Amino acid sequence: MKFLSFRPMVAAVACAALVATPVLARPASQMTDLIGARGSSGEAQMEARGFTFIAGSDGDHNTKHTYWWNNRDKNCLHVETYDGRYTAIRDAKNSDCHRSSGNAAVAVGAVAGIALLGALLSSKSHHQDDKNYNDQDTAEFDRGFNDGLHNAAYHNYSRSEAYAHGYGKGTEQRNINLRNHSRRGGYASSDYIRGPGGLEEKCQRAVARQTGSRAIGTNRIEESQAATAIYVNVQGAQAPWMCLGYRDGTIGEVRYSGSEGGL
Repeated sequence: MKFLSFRPMVAAVACAALVATPVLARPASQMTDLIGARGSSGEAQMEARGFTFIAGSDGDHNTKHTYWWNNRDKNCLHVETYDGRYTAIRDAKNSDCHRSSGNAAVAVGAVAGIALLGALLSSKSHHQDDKNYNDQDTAEFDRGFNDGLHNAAYHNYSRSEAYAHGYGKGTEQRNINLRNHSRRGGYASSDYIRGPGGLEEKCQRAVARQTGSRAIGTNRIEESQAATAIYVNVQGAQAPWMCLGYRDGTIGEVRYSGSEGGL
């Protein structure tokens, strides 16, 4: 799958030359004229070429990701935007545009509403970092992504790298979604454990330093008057690593919670 990239520091595209003239829909490899376009101009061009906006979300490093569907040609495109400009366009899976593999639109009605909700909560192509997963790995990635997105326990019972990858991406997306709420839902205020710069973040960094591997989210947190034990999932580890944190913000012991070697 060809990925068209653009680096903002080298941007010098004259967007005034874009004219909203209707043309046939094209794959990503033939949309290079939109690379560097400002978001509003790019959106007008996408619509002029027969595409309809389907979904969008914030990404890491201040990027935005949108998905566009062309009903005539039955193709889905993924557009990445950075600093207000189109920086990448690539072909995406039909499921990213909430279409089935048979290119049929999601049906209307109560059942369709449930299907659409599931599609909105599932992962998108940009979450998978361009990995060429087969159907089984994709299912494991999506299971991990949804567990991480909803702060569920880490259940990688098949020891799947795709699940671990998905859990990490789901955790990242949850943090992005809740970045204005101290990464928490409900009415809880910021606290010293899960708030920005809190013990959870510090423990994940401490575990990553000690193991030399990627921390992929929190397994569980056990609080007591003396200290808070935060169990961190580590990629490749069969059990989480435990980190002790204290109310003054300091980190104490970091150790593997399993019976054998950490990795």
